[in-house]
Amino acid sequence: MSKPILNEEMKAFFKNNYVKSNPESLQEVLVNLKDMGYTQNESLFLLYREMGVSFIRANKIISNSKAWSAEI
Repeated sequence: MSKPILNEEMKAFFKNNYVKSNPESLQEVLVNLKDMGYTQNESLFLLYREMGVSFIRANKIISNSKAWSAEI
C-alpha cells in the first residue's frame, strides 16, 4: 500500500508556518519541508492543494525556491 502524497503532518506544518502576507515564509516552509525529508513532488502537490495554484505555477515556485533551485 502506498503512502498518501500529502499527510496531516505536512499540511499542518504548512498551515502553521506559511504567512500569505510574507512571501519569504513560503521559502522557509519549503526549506524546512525538504529538511524534514519531503520530496519536490510532495511539496509541489502541497502547494497545489493548500494554495490553490496550478501545477504549472506550483512547479515554477518549487523550481525557483531556495530549497530546490540548486537541485538538478
